[in-house]
Amino acid sequence: MPTPLTDADKVLRNDTGKDIVEKLDDIAQALGVGVNADQINYDNTTSGLESTDVQDAIDEVNTIQNESIEKIYNYIRFPYISNIDKVPYLFRKSGGSISVGDWEEDKLVGGSVSFNQLIQDGNFPTGTESSWSMTNCTIAFTDNKCTITTSTTSRSNNIRQVVMASRQNHVIFVTNTVTCSKSTGITFYIGGTVPSVTTVQANTRTVVSNIVRAMNDYTNNALYFYFNYNQTLSVGDTVTYENAFAVDLTQMFGSTIADYILSLETANEGAGVEFFCNLFPNVYYAYNTGEIVSVKTSAHKVTGKNLFNKALPLDTGNITDDGSIGTAGGYYHTRDYYPVLPNTEYTTSGDIATGNTRNAIACYDANKNFIIRLMPEARGGWTFTTPASIAFIRMNLAGGSMDVNTIQLEQGNTATTYEPYEEHIYPLDSNLELRGSIKLDTTTNTLYNDGDTYDSDGNVVRKYGYIDLGNLSWSAGGIGFYANVSTAISPITTGDENASCAGYTRYDAASTTAGMLDKTFDLSDGNLTTVKRLMIRDDSYNGDAAAFTTGVTGKYLVYTLATPTTETAAPFTNPQRVFNNGTEEYIDNRTIAIPVGHETKYQYNI
Repeated sequence: MPTPLTDADKVLRNDTGKDIVEKLDDIAQALGVGVNADQINYDNTTSGLESTDVQDAIDEVNTIQNESIEKIYNYIRFPYISNIDKVPYLFRKSGGSISVGDWEEDKLVGGSVSFNQLIQDGNFPTGTESSWSMTNCTIAFTDNKCTITTSTTSRSNNIRQVVMASRQNHVIFVTNTVTCSKSTGITFYIGGTVPSVTTVQANTRTVVSNIVRAMNDYTNNALYFYFNYNQTLSVGDTVTYENAFAVDLTQMFGSTIADYILSLETANEGAGVEFFCNLFPNVYYAYNTGEIVSVKTSAHKVTGKNLFNKALPLDTGNITDDGSIGTAGGYYHTRDYYPVLPNTEYTTSGDIATGNTRNAIACYDANKNFIIRLMPEARGGWTFTTPASIAFIRMNLAGGSMDVNTIQLEQGNTATTYEPYEEHIYPLDSNLELRGSIKLDTTTNTLYNDGDTYDSDGNVVRKYGYIDLGNLSWSAGGIGFYANVSTAISPITTGDENASCAGYTRYDAASTTAGMLDKTFDLSDGNLTTVKRLMIRDDSYNGDAAAFTTGVTGKYLVYTLATPTTETAAPFTNPQRVFNNGTEEYIDNRTIAIPVGHETKYQYNI
């Protein structure tokens, strides 16, 4: 019986027809020639391999085979769900209905908005009192707060500011933090609109927000923002305002999304406000005449269900009901601020050894200003609901039987089995800005980004371009200004419905500036001329093209490329760990952070 062939054995047949088995190395030794696999040339012109010798080709095939087996194994163990999550976010809960497993495959997608903030000096810096007018009261600005003192018993006490811009029919978000010496109702008047009244309890710091449509223009296209009262205030009553700002949502997103946010607020008071604040959570944004801001993030951070990180230091003293730190012994509080979601239930558990206030929760806004302290009713862990304006919390703890190895802070109203804090941070290319358009899916009523894409291999597909308006050659014509953009912006789609322009709102269906409204822009659709043209109406420049050019320098137009381009960036880890009932966050430390779009597939947790 012939010996079985193994390794590099070779079968030779002699003239008697019997098998002769000899090893290649024996043949090589007999011939005096060394024959090794890495010394034999390999023709890779048809195989698709990169190797040029036999040994490297064998190794390359083995590597490809092992990687393929690993991928098949993962797909069998954790099959992907069919739908793709596209809802943009900066911080959110993971798991549940959003992600059903522990792994994700992600592609980032860009988006841009024409950010604006209409109220000047809404953080009330000392010396800016002249920005505001007042009726039946005096004002004083200290510590970025405006305190008004009633000088006449009346319901007409107010402070107000005029906005010199045409915003008729635009949807406006407006907010303010109010503390009043007596219970009253706060009303925002925007143009001729009278929105609903928000009740403010005496001596209680309250965030008052609303979303309304500005219906009336006033003389010289001026809109007034009034902060007024529903109940009569007496002489000597005081009201303190903080963080007053307003955003023109129509200019920011376009009319489709702005009208949708207004419809949420109209159907359910507070729903539209919550929708906007989930996208832009800062308690204050500075005055801004218009700025294009696009997606930019340095990392994707994910955490497990337990938000309490025992590795972080604790400081002595308890956080009191006014946010200050008490000095009584045996009390501790978390030094770090834990990010949380607004209007959400959280539960603490473990050996916390709480007394009446020792596990109290201190609440802070997005700028880490103290809001309120939430009080437990009994010793031990408890469930609390975060206020609408919250972004962070800190926990009061106590010594004695406290054991940081058992403490858990988690979303929901039930204490579950303890798990230690766990987080993963996946770096992204922090220099990469992803432009695009933010759109509304009318089937699901959710937002999604339609823009540049960035995948884990570092491939970037550019679908949008941009240009500084000051680099265009502007001429006055009709009632506005126009610039030919065929050579300055190439390629470009005419009549671009996805374009956004800093400081201006899209005005559709314009082929000349004649029908355009003040503070609007459009790209010509070809009816006016075969030359592609950007048109802007801005009456504040009185037809002076040179002054207009100077004024728009540094402001950008973002537009759709007719032909996408490609480039490379830093690759990122894929797949990434996602925890059920944990958190996901895209890190963006800019003053104005844009929710990050993505195309994510989640795997079933089998």
